[in-house]
Parts: sequence; C-alpha cells; structure tokens
Amino acid sequence: MNISELETVQAIAVEPYFVHAARARLNKNSHLAEYSKQVSNGDYQTQLYQVQWHVQLTSSQYKVLADGNLLTDFDWLAGKGGSDSTTAPRGGVDDWADDYTEAEQEQWRKGAYDICLLVMSPIGRMVIDPEGHTYARYVGIDITPVEATETIPEAIAPQIEPELTSLRAKATEILKGCFAIG
Repeated sequence: MNISELETVQAIAVEPYFVHAARARLNKNSHLAEYSKQVSNGDYQTQLYQVQWHVQLTSSQYKVLADGNLLTDFDWLAGKGGSDSTTAPRGGVDDWADDYTEAEQEQWRKGAYDICLLVMSPIGRMVIDPEGHTYARYVGIDITPVEATETIPEAIAPQIEPELTSLRAKATEILKGCFAIG
C-alpha cells in the first residue's frame, strides 16, 4: 500500500450528528501515535464534534494515513471542517473574534463545536477537522456518541430536543457499526 491509494478516497456527506473525541493539545502531528501518546499522558481536551462526512478506509489505507501522512494534502479533505456554535448570538460570523463583544464571544464558546469527517476502518477510527485545509489539521481519537443534553446549553435544549433525540439515535446506530471492530 502506498500513499497514492489514499488520493482516490471519497468523503461521503451524511446527516450531521454529534460525537465527543479526545483532542491532543499539540496538533498538526503527522503520526496518529503522537496524538495517542498525548491522550494517554492526559494532555488533551474532550472536544464536541459534528460529523458531516464519513470516510471508509481499508486497514492498509488507514495504516498509511495514520503512520506519517496526516499532514499530507488530500483533495477529499479540501474545504471541509471548521467550527460553529449552537449558541451563536447573531448567526455565523466569520471573524467573530473581531466582531462579537466579549459577552457574545463567551456565549458562542458555550455551544462551540468543530465540524469534522469520521474516518473509519476495521483497525481504527478518528475524526479530522481540516479547518478548510487539505490536511488533517486537528485530529480527535477515543470517539464516543453524544448521549446527554448537557453538551447543549440548557437555554436552547427545549427548542432543539426533538431534533437532538433523533440525531442521537442516528449517531448511536452509526457508531455501533463503526465500533464493531473485529
């Protein structure tokens, strides 16, 4: 298996759902083992991610990606990722740090999440937020489905609870298949 076989990979758009993943504090690593080492040492934060794409890899493709190619440019990552918030005070503002007041920034942070691709294979899975780039700028591991509304601020939970319930059920079903590694 060589890196050229990763160039034909496709990211399939899915109905968005939320997961938690461990994101190492030091990012932009080429090897997944570097992220795993940081997480094992407790040098990470649990991040909320919204999965918008699935990428299915073979075991050998996953190994090639994880073993030194996370900073390699791939077309299937281009233009994807970024961040958003369930509590944005005025909707999506690109330069919110310059445009929002301090109170609005804090409100935005309370519901903040990263937009990602879920990369799956028989030997592992990771979430990737390329932040619009063509490489794995941010990587999350130890993925778990969002189970409780406490990740969504209480003020808006009643308004979106029916949608959350539906998305949780879909995420749980999808992740059951993803975590069935043999």
